[in-house]
Amino acid sequence: MERYQFTLKISCEEIHAYSILSGDKNPIHVDQLAAKQAGFKSIVAHGLLVQSKIISRLESLFQLEQGSIQIACTFLSPVYAEEILEIEVISTVQEIKFKGTIQLHEVVRGGIKKSERI
Repeated sequence: MERYQFTLKISCEEIHAYSILSGDKNPIHVDQLAAKQAGFKSIVAHGLLVQSKIISRLESLFQLEQGSIQIACTFLSPVYAEEILEIEVISTVQEIKFKGTIQLHEVVRGGIKKSERI
């Protein structure tokens, strides 16, 4: 078993660019006032954007091949623009598990199962 840690920060610019590319124009992702009116403290990062940034780092760290993994990810709380997300990773032969915290509060957890290519 191996353990790793890394940090991520998702900028407002990345969130705005993702909104345009994905077509997700929900105002909580692009408008500070709309996000606050909806009960959030700031602009909320898209879940798939956060997940893709985590998976990208894990792919680099473990040299994972496309098509050879199964991904699961659960969000427990919003990830806000410009917050530092601390990722803890535990890797075994068959699985990589991760959890993300912001100021010691768990906001995301998930895992990757390694599998044989079909």
